[in-house]
Amino acid sequence: MTKNNWFEVDRAGLAQLIEERGKGSLLTELISNAWDAPGVTTVRVELWAVENAPFVDVSIEDDSPAGFIDLEHAWTLFAPSDKKTRPEVRGRFNLGEKLVLALCTEARIESTTGTVTFNESGRRRYDHKRPCGTKFYGHMRMKREELRQIARDLRLLNGPKGVATSVLVHHGGDREHCNERQDLFEITRRNPIKTLRVTLPTPLADEQGVLRLRGRETTVEVFADLEVDGARPGVLHEMGVPVVEIGGPWHVNVMQKVPLNQDRDNVPPTYLRQLRTAVLDVMADELTPETACAKWVTEGMAAASPDTLSSVLDLRFGEKRVAYDPSDPEANKRATAAGYAVVPGGALPGDVWANVRETGTIKPAGQVMPTKHPRFSPDGIDTEIPRDKWTEAQVLTIAALRTIADVLLHERVAVPVRLVRDPSNRFAAWYARGGHLTLNLQVLGHRWFEDGADGLQVKHLDLLLHELGHEFCDDHLSDDYTHAVTRLGAQLAMHLCDDPKLRRRLQRKAAV
Repeated sequence: MTKNNWFEVDRAGLAQLIEERGKGSLLTELISNAWDAPGVTTVRVELWAVENAPFVDVSIEDDSPAGFIDLEHAWTLFAPSDKKTRPEVRGRFNLGEKLVLALCTEARIESTTGTVTFNESGRRRYDHKRPCGTKFYGHMRMKREELRQIARDLRLLNGPKGVATSVLVHHGGDREHCNERQDLFEITRRNPIKTLRVTLPTPLADEQGVLRLRGRETTVEVFADLEVDGARPGVLHEMGVPVVEIGGPWHVNVMQKVPLNQDRDNVPPTYLRQLRTAVLDVMADELTPETACAKWVTEGMAAASPDTLSSVLDLRFGEKRVAYDPSDPEANKRATAAGYAVVPGGALPGDVWANVRETGTIKPAGQVMPTKHPRFSPDGIDTEIPRDKWTEAQVLTIAALRTIADVLLHERVAVPVRLVRDPSNRFAAWYARGGHLTLNLQVLGHRWFEDGADGLQVKHLDLLLHELGHEFCDDHLSDDYTHAVTRLGAQLAMHLCDDPKLRRRLQRKAAV
């Protein structure tokens, strides 16, 4: 006999796979479905511990006028869901009921389109219909500690506006005399302390029903500590449903679908960084010197606004601060003596330093407390050549060198280039870790720059890769330095192969 279905699902095996996920998150799926039902105003959740047995009777009921539109979706894994095209409802995988059913020994779903039961004899459908809404009942294996944890977890939910949600958790004993062993509470709509509008990626189905991320403006709510069973680290919520701990003192509720994994317990790091930056920009004034040093704040600083960045840096290092300047050691000492905090390169990640340099929120010590000694030759002539004195060949060659440097180190540092004529220094070039390349015209000569104006040659790339290797290691004789240079060379080769625009820019008359 030929069967239409290609696959069979072993319910016991599925139950083993999802057991570690936690039963609380599965019940939250059912509550989310009830919240998303059209026209719903009331949701009732009841959990009754069975006396002298490791089981709990679960009941979740709503009053949606439409009810369960297609009852077959209750037992069909990954059935097409219209929720995939609606960014402001929570579901997308059509998994919730199926995962809960896998953990039940018997269950029943009653709705406006009929009733279906699940027990040891299998699945059976009945014509009995409710006048409105859907009710799920399940007899689920559950330990008492699991039930207590679920009662705590449900208090973390943030209910939707206009939907009254009640929860009754009975921890055991005679149901007729249970008042002393039950929790009865409402899942309420909490008021945020800040609300912002921000564009974030959200998963939406395309014409073929495939989920793809699309940028969409949405509301993001920021809440104070939930004060449920003691203080908790900040949690990211998707429309009131907790997803993953994100650290920090505040909880964040995104009012559209977030890009979740299939277990609904995590989001991509890039998404989290975007969200942290948005929250940091509106909550920077609430930070203290202690909270300003938190990891989530550091991640948010990479793309924070100049005002936010300056505010956080004030809390971390004070208003009098400079960046350690490897090209001007005396300036670092003078800044310290003048009461400045000299911020070392390792104090901030590379992407944060890039934002700091772009916004000018920490200036190098050599700019704030400049010293003449490193920039003057013994006879008193200034060794640095101002940019307006560069020849056309020098401008073109240095622009091409900077293009290569920015491509290779763009995620780590920005690389300014300085031109000097220093007869006291025998080196053709030198590089200060953190992004500062100096070219010595005294050693290189004018011909070196003229040869690079029509397109970089081997000698130019050879010198540049040698110097950029010092971003990763100072010791020429170490394996780390050798590997850094060879890795940079390989990256450059790949970029030139893949990027025709980059190849054109390095040809004759490179862009200034």
